[in-house]
Formats: sequence, structure tokens, C-alpha cells
Amino acid sequence: MNPKKLATIPGLAVLLASCGLSLRTHPEDPTAHWSVHTFQELCDFPMQFFSSRYDATNFKLAVGATKPMTDKIDGGNGCEYRDPEGKYAGYVSLSRIVDVEGWHSTAQHAPSRTITVDKVAVSEVVEQVPVITDPPTSRHFYTLTARIDGWEGELGFYENDEQGTQAGAPVLVSMIRTLKGA
Repeated sequence: MNPKKLATIPGLAVLLASCGLSLRTHPEDPTAHWSVHTFQELCDFPMQFFSSRYDATNFKLAVGATKPMTDKIDGGNGCEYRDPEGKYAGYVSLSRIVDVEGWHSTAQHAPSRTITVDKVAVSEVVEQVPVITDPPTSRHFYTLTARIDGWEGELGFYENDEQGTQAGAPVLVSMIRTLKGA
């Protein structure tokens, strides 16, 4: 190869770098912005909320993905809660928002209302009680959703009134701020 051509390669690299371009052929590692916190921390975070709503302390946990509780929170994670009798109580999830075509979160459903907690919008979606159930003894299912710094968290639970939203929204915002990645 011609020595003059070889001499221009380092100069080209310097020029590209000064323009903010690089010669890297691999895109940035998407895991670099994942959380340093574990599934266990995610599952434990709303435990007091569920304990006070259901007057129980021994919830059975199930992790949304079949991963060990010691694994770090990554692209999408969730835990569901069952009371000591095994009755479904709700769930919590925390996900890094990734720009993937066709990906949809429940936050895209029309909220019945939006409240603000510590300058963060929290949307509330309330599922109606099915006609086949007895409305006086049935609870609505509430889903609270918030987004902070590229992370989306959800808290789902059964409740008879708006008190669950008032108690759950600050828990959700605090959970996202505490457990999110970079």
C-alpha cells in the first residue's frame, strides 16, 4: 500500500472524532443504562402498599420473567402479588422504555384521570367491574402508570375507591426514581 495513503488514515480518524463521529462499528451497549437494582428490590418496594391495602403481610410473589430474584432489573420486569390464600392482589412493573416498533405499554390506554405527584404525571386507568359479578362486593382493578427519565413503572391493584390511587401514586413515583437505571 502507498505510504502516503497510510499516513492519511490517522488524520481522517482525528477529523471524524473532532466532528463528534467515531469509527466504532458497534452501537452503544443497550444494557449500559439498565438498573443496578435487583428483582428482589423491585418486588419488595410496594410490599407495604399491598400489606396495608389487603391487611396481610405474607404475600406470595411471582416474578414476571422466570429469572432469579438476584438478577438486575433490565428491559422489562414485573412481580405479581397473591394474598396468603392465593387470591390475586396486583402487580408492579418497571421497564426501560425502548424505541421498538410495535411495542405498546398499558400507558397508551386512555386514562380515566391523571394526577401529579412530585412533578410527575401519573395516569390512572380503572377497569370496570364485569356485569356478571356483584358490584357491591367487587373491586375495580386500577392501573397506575408513570414515566421518569426513560423508565416506565406500573402499579396494578384492586380497590373499591380512589384511596388506592392516592396511596399508590407516591409509591410508584418513588419506586421509579429509586430503582431506575442511568
